[in-house]
Amino acid sequence: MDRKNYSEIRIRVNKEIADTLSNFLIEQGCGGVVFEELEQGQSVEIKAYYYNFIEAQSLASKVMKYLRSLKKMDIDVGQEKIRVRDVRKKDWEKFWKRDIKPIQIGEKIVVKPSWDRKKLWGRIVIKIDPKMAFGTGRHETTQLCMKEIERLIQPQDRILDVGTGSGILAILAAKLGASYVLALDTDRIAIDSAGENIEKNDVKDIVELRVGTVNKKTPQKHFDLVVANLFKSKIFELFEKIKKTPKQDGIIILSGILDSERDEVSDFLKKKKSKILRITQDDAWLCFVVK
Repeated sequence: MDRKNYSEIRIRVNKEIADTLSNFLIEQGCGGVVFEELEQGQSVEIKAYYYNFIEAQSLASKVMKYLRSLKKMDIDVGQEKIRVRDVRKKDWEKFWKRDIKPIQIGEKIVVKPSWDRKKLWGRIVIKIDPKMAFGTGRHETTQLCMKEIERLIQPQDRILDVGTGSGILAILAAKLGASYVLALDTDRIAIDSAGENIEKNDVKDIVELRVGTVNKKTPQKHFDLVVANLFKSKIFELFEKIKKTPKQDGIIILSGILDSERDEVSDFLKKKKSKILRITQDDAWLCFVVK
């Protein structure tokens, strides 16, 4: 569906709580966020996008309550400024074309916008125009998952991507030799963005895109590799269903987990009788590789 306008929430807070707040926003159903560091260096402006003004106002109210709860715990949230406004689609596209530059991830992966025509020999090039979906390749959790996919995937593997966002992980799996990738997302903006990115990368014959999440219709004991770049509470909610999807020797990659949640997630996985193969870390974010 092609929309002319979206509603944008701008939240100005202390840089130290940016990751915590972005995690909260994603828990509230936001498909992704944009960070913009302000000149003074101690504050960031976080932008989230929704289809209508009422949804955005409702989220803004929840954010204000959340920030107040952090202040009660003596956490410095900073200026605590929240604004909601309508933004035209073409204004958003102008912003991300100015901001997005090519980046290298792992051994051979390069993520770049489709309008960048520079040839990169010997690299696995992923063209991503993120628009309003999570997954430009810049967030730590995305990079952690990409590195694990690059390390673990084998030719002809079947892959499940839960919460595909911009489709970046599904596209990477296809370009690394997967025979089939099922990419799921409940967010309509993400589905639109992922579909365009999958087509730009010429992998639409390999990647199947579905609206929704893991359910009874998702193949069980079918996938060699399952990746879920979500957040802790959503992983806990979906894990029983996710655990049924890999083959007997299949592997699950879980990310969107903060370092402060390490022990809680480790205990949860042990109770679910899942073996933790390794935990990797980038800044405040973790990635669990389990069987």
